[in-house]
Amino acid sequence: MNKRIMNMAAALSVMGMLLPLSAGGEGTSAPILYMRLGNVDAKALIEKLAPEGTDMESVLAGRQVMEGYGDDIGGVKAHRDLYTLEGMTVYVQEPSGEITIEWDSEIKTEYERIQEQQREKYDPDGDFYLDDGRTMLFTRDHRFIEEAGEAAEHATRFAQALAKKLGIELLPNPVGGMVYTQTYPDGQTLEMGDARFGMVRHGLPVESLNYWSEISRMGYYVRAESMSVEWCEDQITRATINTYEVESAEAWEGDLIPLEEARSAVEDEIERMKNATGMEPFVDICYMPVPDPRGELYARFVPAWRFRFLGAEREEGNCHRVNACTGEVIR
Repeated sequence: MNKRIMNMAAALSVMGMLLPLSAGGEGTSAPILYMRLGNVDAKALIEKLAPEGTDMESVLAGRQVMEGYGDDIGGVKAHRDLYTLEGMTVYVQEPSGEITIEWDSEIKTEYERIQEQQREKYDPDGDFYLDDGRTMLFTRDHRFIEEAGEAAEHATRFAQALAKKLGIELLPNPVGGMVYTQTYPDGQTLEMGDARFGMVRHGLPVESLNYWSEISRMGYYVRAESMSVEWCEDQITRATINTYEVESAEAWEGDLIPLEEARSAVEDEIERMKNATGMEPFVDICYMPVPDPRGELYARFVPAWRFRFLGAEREEGNCHRVNACTGEVIR
């Protein structure tokens, strides 16, 4: 292993976050990945999700297409494909490739019935306020997912099992999410939550937040990779998967830049945040989706130093990244 990679691994070990930087053989760093959105292989996806004995031909033949649903990307018109299976419905959004799975749920049906009753009772005009025009229809108490205890553990077990079925590798814990208690004027409460999980490629976590690019005059978001799950009480009701297909990979022949060099490239920004928050940044190496000259349907995943100010477990908040191959600041 070259000296710079050894130094980088040592720095990460000191920070308590030693990440494997080898991919495809000792001494090689994680490659640059060339990625494409969309073109989901629906047959392969359904085969992974369908209960044993499912009539695949019938499911695929029963596809419903919702034209114009969603966002056009890179000049490609949007549509949504719907597949109905026993106990679940699978949606594939193209051209983004976003996959949504909804499971039949008695609790979710009951929650929807309660919400409709509460609106009819307290908010007939549908503005989410009571008659005084100031008081919200419901109050909502929340906890961050890392404080959610059993609910977070249940969501994690479910997400990991689903990822294994789909051939996706996730980080071991959520990177974001909330647990909510929604209370109506008559005391009726609903318990709900959501959790977002980052993905892993070649041993590196992939940035799970979309990245704003100004590569074009108008700019656009470079989509990230993640899996999110939602639940009502103790039932998982929905999962959403955002991911890319790998078109090719290119090994980086040079040394990856050391931590000190990366930090110096964004030192001014880090100092401003330290002064504002009183915190040191959490530092790791991730795969960062960055723009590809071919347009919005494409991205390059590059190893990048990442400096964050809300801790190791959540990715929201101020974040500064430096391309670990070139030293370029990713803005």
